[in-house]
Amino acid sequence: MPQDRGSIKWTSLMLPEHVALLRELWQEDLYVTKPLLDEQEIELIQYQLQEAQMNDFIIEIATYQRGFTVNYTGKIIQLEGNQASVRLQLEDGSNLSIPFTQVISVTVQ
Repeated sequence: MPQDRGSIKWTSLMLPEHVALLRELWQEDLYVTKPLLDEQEIELIQYQLQEAQMNDFIIEIATYQRGFTVNYTGKIIQLEGNQASVRLQLEDGSNLSIPFTQVISVTVQ
């Protein structure tokens, strides 16, 4: 039996608006919900961030942004308590400020 091409074979018969809506629906399938962190996990993340800053370790921070998990790798420049964020120097040399509310995990490398 020949393999079906799914909705690809119908795109030539569809309006561009329909194609855009299908792409949007496929994108929504990739969304993930934000994991809920308990107090112990939050304390562990804070400890790992402080330890990485003191020892100048390279870390990987996983963040939750608009339905997706985004990972950043670099060194901590500063933990900004008044702004509730961590300032990170990425591998390419650029700086990035990440709010603590977006951080879902930290891995020390």
